[in-house]
Amino acid sequence: AKADAERPFAASIRSLEKALSELDGLKLVAEGKFAEAIEPLKKASADALLLAHVRLKAGEKDQAIKDAESYVRGHAKEAQPAAALVELLWEAGERDKAKQAFEQLRAMSNSLEIATPVFARLEPIAVELGYPTDWRVMHPSADDVGERPPIESLGPFRWQPPAAADWTLPNIEDQPVSLKQYQGRPVLLIFYLGYGCLHCAEQLQAFAPMMQDFEETGIAVVAISSDDREGLKRSRENYDKGDLPIPLVADPTLETFKAYRAYDDFEQTALHGTFLIDGQGKIRWQDISYEPFMEPKFVLKEAQRLLSQTTPAQDAARSDGSVATATK
Repeated sequence: AKADAERPFAASIRSLEKALSELDGLKLVAEGKFAEAIEPLKKASADALLLAHVRLKAGEKDQAIKDAESYVRGHAKEAQPAAALVELLWEAGERDKAKQAFEQLRAMSNSLEIATPVFARLEPIAVELGYPTDWRVMHPSADDVGERPPIESLGPFRWQPPAAADWTLPNIEDQPVSLKQYQGRPVLLIFYLGYGCLHCAEQLQAFAPMMQDFEETGIAVVAISSDDREGLKRSRENYDKGDLPIPLVADPTLETFKAYRAYDDFEQTALHGTFLIDGQGKIRWQDISYEPFMEPKFVLKEAQRLLSQTTPAQDAARSDGSVATATK
């Protein structure tokens, strides 16, 4: 009971404890008690470079340098950690190492704002090492970005919709239904999780009244269930507005779900999916989620927009003189 009571507040308490510990450590630093400040700063997971400077002040030179160099290696090409390392090495009396670290910093200094305190503090070090007060190494800007590829070879102009995986599945009457049967005609596939899924039943209830609208637009609709044929019958029986107008097919092995990526490999469970496939068997639109897609009017409108657009392959076929199959 105690653990249950603490659980909602545990993360906030840990955060506050760390903040208080860091304040304790910084107070000790302000008082010059560097050795005593190390433990509360460690407990607070304080900035690694701050802790390295405190270690140096406490006389732990070797450990301070080791920690600072390790942190900078893990943050390669980051200017602020590199500047802090230069400052620490210089303060530690390691002038050769400090110069080497300064050279690495200068190599990435082209766009630095040198007035920033962490960089401004390096000016006297730079002067003593023989660098100018503005120690940055400026690189001239390139006149151009390089070789420019033809614009028509870039972007969605050359994008091709992916091909839909073929499938053949039994319907309620145990008759085979396949994607190939819809060749030359757009089809909307609804993947649902069987008669036992309340949200799926609501989805079928939402799409069923619009079947006539889809038909008039030339779009077929097929619902693929994770159930077997008996489950299909239950789905049809659960429809409370007469005969369910959406054809149902069964995929109890989930192979078709997996082929369309309507499947969570980690949880090993089927997902809801809605796919618009054009007459050439290309996926023009899809939605895959833990929740079913519930906007049939949007799908219908978007389908009309997408199917009115030709793909680059169709344009190429027309330019070659061949006839592309039209989609309504």
